[in-house]
Amino acid sequence: MEKNPDPFVFANRLGFEVIETILPLHQLGRIEVKQDHKTIYLDKRLGYTQRRCRLAHELGHYFTSPWKVLTYRPGSMDQVLELSKYEYRAEKWAGEYLISNEELKYALSVLEDIFLSDLAERFEVTLEFMRFRMELYKANKYNHAGATTSS
Repeated sequence: MEKNPDPFVFANRLGFEVIETILPLHQLGRIEVKQDHKTIYLDKRLGYTQRRCRLAHELGHYFTSPWKVLTYRPGSMDQVLELSKYEYRAEKWAGEYLISNEELKYALSVLEDIFLSDLAERFEVTLEFMRFRMELYKANKYNHAGATTSS
């Protein structure tokens, strides 16, 4: 995986139009996929790093969410829980796209006295995003630590 991949270039390669506009306060980004057009809206009030993370998250929806979820608004608690599952999948995809396990492992091995803020700056992501990505990395490392191969 390339170092610090550019989700803006990737979205363009996928045929998305990325529009930076003012979105409602509860929205940082939104994806719309129609038969003849794909659009991702980003709140232009966000800084570059936030827009970068949000664009990767919206691309995560494109790759991991069923299409009906991309436009629906939850009503019941079951629907809210279902939607949160899709939000988690999108954020997980974004984390693994922007920061590969290999790049993160390397950064952790060569940098001494590392702070999350240092990693966030290194990978051009927000502190919140870096915190989430570290949790994924730790879970992945933990899940693979006990794995054995059978012969």
